[in-house]
Formats: sequence, C-alpha cells, structure tokens
Amino acid sequence: MNPKPHRAYSILLCFIIALSCALPYPARAIDDFDKTYREYLNLYASQGKDEQFYALSQQIKQHYLDRGEMSDYYRIEVNEAMYDSEHHSHYQAIRKMVELLNKMKENNYSGMNLVYVALGNIFESSGNQNVAKHYYEEAIAHTNDHDDRLAMDAYSRMANLLKLSNPKEARLWNEKYVFLSNKSPEYHQVYLYINAVIAFAEGNKADFLKAKAEYDKFHQANSSLSNYGMQTINIMSQAFAGNYAQALAQLNKANNEIGLVMDHDMRIIILEMQGNLQAALQASKARSQCIDSLNASLQMHNIREIATETQLAKTKAEAASEHMRMLTIVLVLAILLIGLLFFYNYRRQKDRQSLKKKNEQLVHALSMAEESDKMKSEFVRSVSHEIRTPLNAITGFTDIITTPGMELPEEERQDFINRINDNVKAITKIVDDMLKISEQSSTDYYPRTGSIQLNQFLSQLIYSYRDKVNSKIELRYTTRIMNRFTLQSNQNGLKQVLEHLIENAIKFTQAGSIELNCQQPDPLTISISLTDTGKGIPEDQREKIFEQFYKVDSFEQGMGLGLTVSKKIAQKLGGDLTIDPDYTDGARFVLTLPVE
Repeated sequence: MNPKPHRAYSILLCFIIALSCALPYPARAIDDFDKTYREYLNLYASQGKDEQFYALSQQIKQHYLDRGEMSDYYRIEVNEAMYDSEHHSHYQAIRKMVELLNKMKENNYSGMNLVYVALGNIFESSGNQNVAKHYYEEAIAHTNDHDDRLAMDAYSRMANLLKLSNPKEARLWNEKYVFLSNKSPEYHQVYLYINAVIAFAEGNKADFLKAKAEYDKFHQANSSLSNYGMQTINIMSQAFAGNYAQALAQLNKANNEIGLVMDHDMRIIILEMQGNLQAALQASKARSQCIDSLNASLQMHNIREIATETQLAKTKAEAASEHMRMLTIVLVLAILLIGLLFFYNYRRQKDRQSLKKKNEQLVHALSMAEESDKMKSEFVRSVSHEIRTPLNAITGFTDIITTPGMELPEEERQDFINRINDNVKAITKIVDDMLKISEQSSTDYYPRTGSIQLNQFLSQLIYSYRDKVNSKIELRYTTRIMNRFTLQSNQNGLKQVLEHLIENAIKFTQAGSIELNCQQPDPLTISISLTDTGKGIPEDQREKIFEQFYKVDSFEQGMGLGLTVSKKIAQKLGGDLTIDPDYTDGARFVLTLPVE
C-alpha cells in the first residue's frame, strides 16, 4: 500500500484546524512570534523533524498560556496530537486528546468539538467510518451555534464522511451549513463538491451535471481558491460520459484527495456503471482488505506503544516500590525509636501494647501491599500471555505462507489466512477492552433518552444465543412486568451489559439452565437478573470480581475487564450491577435501573 496518498489526505483534513488557529493571530501578533508560528506550520508538514516541532509547539503553547489565550492554546494542543497521528502513533494521539478533554472540562471550556473532530479524523483515515461518525456527532453536539466556522467544519466533515457510503444522510448534513457557507468561499466550495459526489453516488446524472456546473462557475468566480475536489469531479464526469476506462485510469493516477477507502467506493461505483460486476466484486474485496490493513496497522502501532508504556510503568513501579521500602524501613525505625523513648518515660506495659498495635497495622499494610503486587504481576502476565499467543500464531502462519517455494493447497492456504485474521481480531479485542476502561472513566456515552419495550428486547436478546449453547443448557426468559412495559434508558448500554453477562454465563455453564428474569420490585426500580447453574463464584471472591483485571481463575482466557466495564455502564445508566450473595447453585447477577 502506498502511504503517500493517505498522508496527503490526512494533511488536507488537518489543514482547516491549522488554518483556524493561524488566521486570527497576525492582527495581534508581534513580528517575531508571527515568524515563529509560520516556522511551526512548516514543521507540521515536514518529515523527520520531530524534536524541532515539539520544542516549537511547547514554546507557542507557553506563549498563549502567558497571555491567557486558552482557545489558541487548546488549538495547538489539538494540532500536536494530530501531528502524533500523522507522523508517529494513533494511540499516543488518542491518549493526548482524552487528557485534553479532561483538561477542558476542568476549566469549563466549551470548545471540545475541536478534539472530537480530530478524533473523527484519526479513525476516518484508518478506515473505521463508524467510530469516525460517532466522534463527528459528538463534535456537532458540542458545537456552539454562534460559531459559524466551527459549525461548518463539523457539518462538512460529517457530510464528507458519508457522501459515498450513505448519500441520503450526507445530503442532510451538507444542507445544514449551505447558508453559512455563502460567507466563506472555502466552505462553499466544499459544499458544492460534496453535492456533486452525492449525485454521483446516487447515479443521478442530471443532478450531477447541475452540481458540476455550479462548482465550475463558483470556482471561476473565485480563482484564488485551491483546486480541492476538481480532480474527483473530472473523474465522475468521465464516468457519466461513458468513458469508464479513462475514468478508472484517472482514478489510478489521482492524488487520492478523497482517501483510500472512498477511492475504493468510487471505483466500485464506476465498475457497476460499466456493467463489469465481476471487477466490481473484486474491487469490493480490495476495499475490505484495505480497511483490514488500515485497522491492523493501527492496532499493531497501538500494541507496540502499549508494550513500551507497560515496560516504562513497570520500571517506575519498581522504583516506587524501592522508595516505599526505604520509607517503610525509616518509618519502622522511627516507631521503634519512639517506642524506646516511651519505654523509658512511661509504663512498660502500656508501651508494649502500643508497639503491638503498630506491628499489627504494619502486617495488615504489608498484606495489602502483597495483594496489590500480586494483582499487578497477574495483570502483566495475563496481558503478555493474551497478546503473545495470537502474535505467535500470526507469525507462524505468515512464515509458512510467505516461505519461497512453499506450495500449499488453496483450501489450506485460506485456512491459514482465516486463522491469521482470527488472531488479529483477538489482539484487537484485547486493546479495545483496555481502551474501554479509559473511555468509561472520562466520558459518558449513555444518555437515557431511548424507549425500550423490555419484554420484547430481553426475550429477543436471550434467545439470540440459542445457537451458541450446547444441548445440555436451557435458555429461559421469565418476567413479572406488563407485556407492553416501556423503560426510558439507553438500549446500546443496556445491551452491552447483558451481552457480557450472558456470554460469561455460557462460558462457565456446562449443563443446566441460564435464565434472564425481569421484575419491578418497587415503582421506581426495574430489576433484571441473569441466573445460571454454572461453576459459580467462591464466597470470598465475590467482592473482588468487579475490580479491574481481577479474574477468579487466572488461567481462563480474558483480561478481567468485562464486569468492571459492565458495572461502570450500569452506574452511568443510573443503576448498579451486583451479585446475589444468597444464590449458591451457580451465579446470579442483578442489574437495577431507575424508572423515570
């Protein structure tokens, strides 16, 4: 895969952010700072000058902090994170922007849409349109209607994301900023370009020709504008004119201003217009492989950085442990010295009792420290095992497939490829589980605004697992609420919690039953319980199972994060997730939710 088009596309999307913080400044800046800022923008688009870029970025941020110009300060923070994504790592960029969101919330700063737009850009460039759309929606939700430029930025990015995959929805977003764009030639050019692409995606030649004419007329009247979108519109014109081979040839030579994934989407549309369905099918497969490759690249970068940070954290923990040990020794010596002083000044018996009490406290503290160290070691061991196993499988199968002269039957070769994909997905899930904990602690994605018909929703959910259990397990749904009872909550969050509980029950139950039950113990509460006849949870470990990374059986597959995430979601839904201590024939988890 050629990285240059991808990089050019990312820089193009980042340009509006850099421009938005560069344009307002010169009117109030002194000449020296203006020169510094221009050098900073040049470094942003350069390669191999990381040290100079970060040093200059820190200098500019400090300048804005000294002047109390927090809006410009936050913009530089966002640009720095985008530089990380473009030149180094998505993981580091995502982490920086999560920290920036927390900082903005602490300072009651309302411009968080800048961060959400940047997050959308990162995931869009990696081919993950669903996550990109989510962050663009967050950007729109946090955009102040009085800030025309930020509103246009958010709406145009959403429309640009969906213009080929969902043209109908893209048109709705594009029309939201048409009146505002009349004041800004740059954004109006983007609006006209997206209109043309939408008409192309819908196969509407008349609308396309009309949109193209408006684009050409506007571009001629504003000759100072860049040629953004012109190349793509010319390709679409060739396709509508029936010059399919020429359109595809231009697409192959294009600078890829629409991005790698959308390049595949346009290729598929042109091939379908040509009637070459076989080639369109091959292009569709190439699109899927492109997305898989982008996601795999993102995940591997993340895994390498997580490993580096884990090693760094381990080193710091060891240093902190040594420091604590020395402090403990000093504390013990101080206590002994004080004990000796008391021994000579007060009654011997009272001093002995006090020393005994102190020793008991130290033993308890040592026990807690040993337990904490055990959990840390168990977590590191678990992460290493969970990631190393699929990585070894990927390496082994890849070596076999790529060995020169190795001839394999197609069926066996496809089986190796499927196993490689399964192991990549396993690593991806591990990273996703760890990122969920960070995301749940900093943001709330579960507004309770949806209406859920509980009996229908719960029965469909439990019986959707029929094919995933063996014949010795009976799935049941029981209820004590009215058939048409409706709950105001967040269906996505509720589904995440219950799916994890059901999958856990299936994992630890060999025979018997798994029952999902719903009842209303009082007018203000709904109680949903999941009961299984599995191996259960030892009584002495029931208080620990909701802790991060804790597993009852350390040899079981998983990171020990599922119940932690589920409990956090339940609390964000206004309720709680607990275990029933009175049930002893397996395990019973109880989810309580408020009735509004």
